[in-house]
Amino acid sequence: LIAVSAAGDYAITLNLSVPNQYTYSANTWGLIGDATPGGWSTDSPMTWDAVNKVFTATIDMVAGSYKFRANGGWTVNLGGSLTALTQGGNNISLATAGNYTITLDPWALKATITQNKKK
Repeated sequence: LIAVSAAGDYAITLNLSVPNQYTYSANTWGLIGDATPGGWSTDSPMTWDAVNKVFTATIDMVAGSYKFRANGGWTVNLGGSLTALTQGGNNISLATAGNYTITLDPWALKATITQNKKK
């Protein structure tokens, strides 16, 4: 049984390499930054896409910057290059406002951002 403190979609990493001494982490993921609706105060939550095995969010964003962070805190936060995210990496820049679909693979440390066409 893995206890979690809040409802949501979690990325669970389990390490069984040492017999009888397992470790795990359970993380929810969100986007934060002045490019996101909540600014630097409130995360925009990401949901699990079981088909593509990534976390995803479709949100309206403005020009600015953002990061990925786990559990609504700064202990685990990813930034830098979308193709090689790093713990505590630089903010990710967004030049053009619009509606975007963003994916995150926290195990491969990769993300994508795609601007959605206006309807």
